[in-house]
Amino acid sequence: MSQTKDLLNVLKDGVWHSSYELAERVYHGKPGQVMSCNLTGRISDCRKLGHTVISKRDGLERAKWWYRLVEQQKEIA
Repeated sequence: MSQTKDLLNVLKDGVWHSSYELAERVYHGKPGQVMSCNLTGRISDCRKLGHTVISKRDGLERAKWWYRLVEQQKEIA
């Protein structure tokens, strides 16, 4: 399964997920700068596919972001 599909499968529940959680679940490792860059790229890929992914920065830990899929316009294969 591609990383974009893995990401969409995590986000499809519609709840907020931290960048740390997504990095761990999609890349099967600990979050780091490279994984953050890759995660940002996969979020962008999701948006290009027509999915609405919203994000917000964590109020206490500025390096942490939160993401949520708010509507699913295309089926996740």
